[in-house]
Amino acid sequence: MVKIEHADPELVEEIVTTKADGSIDQVVFRCHTNGDDVTNSVHGVQFRSRSHWTQEVLVIESWISVGGRNCYFRDHWSSSPDGQILTVEHRDDDLAGQMTVLEKKGAA
Repeated sequence: MVKIEHADPELVEEIVTTKADGSIDQVVFRCHTNGDDVTNSVHGVQFRSRSHWTQEVLVIESWISVGGRNCYFRDHWSSSPDGQILTVEHRDDDLAGQMTVLEKKGAA
């Protein structure tokens, strides 16, 4: 499940995953859509992010160092005209070619 709360300039994304053994993993990501840098932590690893609007697309850039490797992610978030589908594309980063499509459901 992905829960997104957005009130410009703040965006909070909470990802909850249920693993095969029944345990639950939760990750919370925060950013400011005005281009300010924000530091997040996922499973104890800190990374820096910056986001901004390019017309109707939210571009979120993140820099992280894991296991001695520097990674760069550039997510392009776009919404369908009816607001029911969110598409997250990695067009030109270390995950280039990956795409996630999320369908909006009722409140949990």
